[in-house]
Amino acid sequence: MILASDSIEIEGLYETVGHIYHSGFYCSALSTGNGGLIYLSTPLLSMNGGRISVETRVSGSGGAILIEADTINLSERAMITSSSIGTGNAGSIDISSDIITIDASMINTSSIQSAGGNINITTGDLHLTNKSSITASVRRGEGGGGNVTINSVAFAALEGSSVTASADRGFVGDIIINSQAVVLSDDSTLNASSNVVGREGRIA
Repeated sequence: MILASDSIEIEGLYETVGHIYHSGFYCSALSTGNGGLIYLSTPLLSMNGGRISVETRVSGSGGAILIEADTINLSERAMITSSSIGTGNAGSIDISSDIITIDASMINTSSIQSAGGNINITTGDLHLTNKSSITASVRRGEGGGGNVTINSVAFAALEGSSVTASADRGFVGDIIINSQAVVLSDDSTLNASSNVVGREGRIA
C-alpha cells in the first residue's frame, strides 16, 4: 500500500538488445500462494516509462492492482500489467481517476494457460493516443478471457490505439464502455476475438 499526499512519479526504462527494464513497483507470486495487492492512492500518478506489475509464475492466482488518483498520466511505454505465466489465473486491475491520459503506453492483463484478469476503469475522461492499448488476453489454452469495463464521461481512442479482449480457444471477455461521448479514430479499434468461432466477446 502506497499513500501519497502530493504525487507518485515513476520514470525511466533501460533498454538492451531484446530486453526492456522499467523502473516501478512489482509484486510476484513464485510458489503456490496467491499474489499480493498493489494499492496506490495519490492526487497525481505520473508514469514516464515506468511500470506497475503483479504476476504469478506457478499455480497461485495473480495479485491485483488498485489505483485511486485524481489524475493519471502514462507516457513513453509506461505499463500497468497483471499477468500469469503459470496455471494460476491472472489478477485484476481496477483504476479510479478523474482524468486518465495514456500516450504510447498500455494497461493489460494477460495469461498464458489460465483465465485472464478483468480491467475496470472509472473516470471522467479517458484518452488513448499514439498506439496505446488496454488489453485483456489469454494467449493459449481454453481459459476464458477477462472483461474490459470502462465507465467514463468521455472516452477517446486516437492514433492507432486499441481496446482488446482476446482468447485462444476459450470464451472471450466482453468490452463494455459506458460513456456519454465516445471518439474513435479510423485507425483505432475495439476488438473482442477468439480463435474459435462462436466464442467471441461482446462489445457494448
